[in-house]
Amino acid sequence: MTAQKEIAEYTEIQGSYTSILTENGVSEDYGALPETAVLPYVTVDFDALLNANTQTIGWLAIPGTEVSYPVLQAENNNKYLHTSFSGERSGAGALFMDSNNAADPLDKNTVVYGHNMGQGRTDMFGALLYYDEKSYYDGHQWIQFDTIHKQYGWWRIFAVIHLDATAGGFDYLQQNFSDAAEFDAWIAQAKTLSLYDTGTEVLADGRILTLSTCNRSIGHGRNGRQIIMAVQTSGQLGPKS
Repeated sequence: MTAQKEIAEYTEIQGSYTSILTENGVSEDYGALPETAVLPYVTVDFDALLNANTQTIGWLAIPGTEVSYPVLQAENNNKYLHTSFSGERSGAGALFMDSNNAADPLDKNTVVYGHNMGQGRTDMFGALLYYDEKSYYDGHQWIQFDTIHKQYGWWRIFAVIHLDATAGGFDYLQQNFSDAAEFDAWIAQAKTLSLYDTGTEVLADGRILTLSTCNRSIGHGRNGRQIIMAVQTSGQLGPKS
């Protein structure tokens, strides 16, 4: 697929299977609104998406960016590196959940992968590279991630990390933890590695969403990773960006 066709395919998916929920609709689903205005919330026709691709597992969106895509899950973590939602060979591939993650309910840490495409493209996970700047984080702190099983709502970013995948030291792919102490230590390590302090609190009962894309400026090129970690906000709504 050409870059133009890749972009057009996902634009069509967004137009065919999603709509933006009104402020009142969000209020009805999530209870009392915060004092600040809410971000636009994407509602998804998951039944239709499943008819189009049975490996659909959710939808992920970052308001104020081009990130608003279906999330797929295959039996391995290779298929959707170079396969589009429609099943065509594609350099952009698709966003996909780690094959080892549970979807119902979600694990303590859910990992979603995607290409950033490089060369100035901002589709797919291209926006993740901009989080190197604290000012960008300040305007894009919130992620929407829902699954076909449950509306999880907003997640707030608490760490932005550069990693060399071959170096070891921090297992950002860890999905579950033996106890609260192990989880707290893992969160503390993530915050220590973060490029800056976001001020976002993560409680022991928090559920984590980890976004992963390549960053060739880190480590040994192909092994560099840009990691964005967010915590579910238990129904809270993000403020207007």
